[in-house]
Amino acid sequence: MGKEGAKAAVWINERLCKGTEGCDICVYICPEDVLGASDALSRRGVHPAAVLHLDRCTGCELCMLYCPDLAITVERAEGGNRG
Repeated sequence: MGKEGAKAAVWINERLCKGTEGCDICVYICPEDVLGASDALSRRGVHPAAVLHLDRCTGCELCMLYCPDLAITVERAEGGNRG
């Protein structure tokens, strides 16, 4: 998901994510509206969270910190600051 000029890369493990129907914490907590529901169903039959607007990501890591299933990984770009 890395992108030139992006402040962070965000990965969502669809096997761990219980879906936006069952949780939605990451979507709610993101101050920049980076995340949303995937259009596709996962193997679990839910719409996992998806990175919709990576260019908006500041690398604050709130989605990763609040995810109860540890399904999200955020890696800030080299030299990137939090928030």
